[in-house]
Amino acid sequence: MSSCFKYQERLAMSEDKAVSIYRELARIPSLATAQIVNTQGGSVTVSSTWSQRDLERGSIIKFTRTYLAFGTEEKVFQKVLPVPDITELHEELLSSFSACGKYKAVFRQVKNKKGEEQQYLEIWTEESKVNNVNLTAIDKHGKVNTDGEFGCLNWSSDNKRLVYIAEKKKQKTASYFGRKSEQVEEETEKDPIKGEQYLFRDDWGETLVDKFFQLSARLMLPRKLLVFWRMSQRIFHRLRSLNLFENKYIITINRKATWGPQDAGIIFSALYNEAYKLGAIYCDNRRSAIFHLSLEGKKCDLLSATDKCCRSPRCCPDQSKLVYIQNDVGGPHQHCKQLMMYDWTSQTASVIIDIVNRSKDRNSFPGLFLVNLPLRCWAGDHQTVFLDTIWHSTQVICDTSQVNASGGLDWFVLSDNKMEFTDVSWKVFSLPQSDGLDVEGIMFAPTASIGQRQQPPLIVFPHGGPHSSIVASYLVMPVFLCRLNYAVICVNYRGSTGFGQDAIFSLPGKVGTQDVGDVHLMAKHALNEGYGDPKRVMVTGGSHGGFLSLHMIGQYPEFYKVCAVRNPVCNIAAMLGYSDIPDWCFVEAGFEFTYNFVPTSDVYQGMLEKSPISHIQKVKAPTLFLIGKDDLRVPPKQGENFYKILRARNIRTRQNGYHYEAIGGIHNLTACKELMEKNPDENVFASRLCITYSTEVSV
Repeated sequence: MSSCFKYQERLAMSEDKAVSIYRELARIPSLATAQIVNTQGGSVTVSSTWSQRDLERGSIIKFTRTYLAFGTEEKVFQKVLPVPDITELHEELLSSFSACGKYKAVFRQVKNKKGEEQQYLEIWTEESKVNNVNLTAIDKHGKVNTDGEFGCLNWSSDNKRLVYIAEKKKQKTASYFGRKSEQVEEETEKDPIKGEQYLFRDDWGETLVDKFFQLSARLMLPRKLLVFWRMSQRIFHRLRSLNLFENKYIITINRKATWGPQDAGIIFSALYNEAYKLGAIYCDNRRSAIFHLSLEGKKCDLLSATDKCCRSPRCCPDQSKLVYIQNDVGGPHQHCKQLMMYDWTSQTASVIIDIVNRSKDRNSFPGLFLVNLPLRCWAGDHQTVFLDTIWHSTQVICDTSQVNASGGLDWFVLSDNKMEFTDVSWKVFSLPQSDGLDVEGIMFAPTASIGQRQQPPLIVFPHGGPHSSIVASYLVMPVFLCRLNYAVICVNYRGSTGFGQDAIFSLPGKVGTQDVGDVHLMAKHALNEGYGDPKRVMVTGGSHGGFLSLHMIGQYPEFYKVCAVRNPVCNIAAMLGYSDIPDWCFVEAGFEFTYNFVPTSDVYQGMLEKSPISHIQKVKAPTLFLIGKDDLRVPPKQGENFYKILRARNIRTRQNGYHYEAIGGIHNLTACKELMEKNPDENVFASRLCITYSTEVSV
């Protein structure tokens, strides 16, 4: 009885400590965006947006803060002053400052007195709001896209016009048998289409479920700030008549629009509309091209290749050239990128930074691995482009004049919260493999435990994707766990981004073996280096990281004692017909994907053999499942079925389920982060299995 009481007491104390530590870490804000608004008289004004967890409100709050940086004639910044006024943002979806810094455009979504959501476009000056347009009431288009995949809000160079992306207005539908007053609430320019109220509409998948068919909208702001529109619906008619696609009927979807030379046209990236849509988010292998649409004339010019994935166009301030990123279509969802430049004079495109298959060593450039170019990536010399990229297990700033970590740049610190984590230490392990590629791990450990005989439990954390990475930066969960006296090893296995193109293509066809072996190798290396207790090793991850975690407890049941997973891939064969990315199932299992695929028994068998479900009979570890009920990428039944089988085998397990209709699911890393931050109890409970196991072993 005394041992049981002692165990319960220690468990309660551990949970109280976890709550206290998490509250402390939740107070640390994270920088979301920053933009140089003005440069005058040797000073620079920077407007920044920050996010912070509000545990009492159960939400993520965002606030803006302005900084003034003062420098010398040599532009060396010597002093930074934060403006004391901090403003919390309410219902703001997207914002943008004009080039002159005098105007700020804001998309805001609020509910009217009837509880109906309304979208507004607001124009602000330094003194006040000077215009507010109810876009919903004007009814020129559907919802404005403010997401990271399609959304944009860009000012013209003359500060009089804005370009943004919105959904095409959906024509109303009606039943053949309904009365007119029941069929349509108000008179429209077109009669409602009868019998199509249940017609299927193909969307862009996870987190983009309400995105169907995008339009480019141009908002003009004359001097008196009277507002009117010119919709670029003719984009679609022009593209159809260009004969660019071997007479194949293609509709392109407008995204990430910006202004062209002299503001005479709009430059945009367009996704090809194939037989059906595949998930778009985190998938930089979809066929797309860059176009320039003339606003006054009748031209829509193709600026890029038509057989590549081309995105993120950025026009040089002197309007002489354009840069964008490009990579191959199909295959893994992430590739090493090319930086391309289009010259407006010669009307030709050339490669500025090419694909790197593999770097000579860890200090050599491994190629470009990024999602988008910065909005203002051009330097003042109109020759240099700045960008960030993953470089092995770090994220660095590069420039095109010298592809290297730009240590010579003049930096100034915006915020110094004076919070130092001296109680947490970290380092990067790099393990060369026989194929010439590297496996890396970022080791986090309680400083007090280093070199001690009694080591804390070790938590192994492989990332998802699989073609993504974890970079050495401030990560809340490793710090949280280290302060609870756990060591954490974050693993970048072969196939991670930031290690060259060869590393990416080394993994497809070898999932469940190569990546599993790399994670296990790094876990053993951490233990051999004196980090963690070999008798108390745990594993956790989400999506493909969950796939690996379940593989670890199935293939090495005596080594890994506890497991916690978020929406794990458990059975690739069963996931094939239900995910928004069926191409992922084919490619990662080693098969070629086509839109008219009909899987054979050999394909199903190959997928099954590479899945964690094939090792479930060997699992012994207590396992926690965090399942997003609305996940379109990894269907919730994947984790639910695995959980049920473990229960049938009397394996200690628990499943938590979540609905996250606001953005489609919790597969999205951002959505998962928000979910966990809005439900801080789950951060404590996610570590409870670890706490419980550690306490039980010690009793």
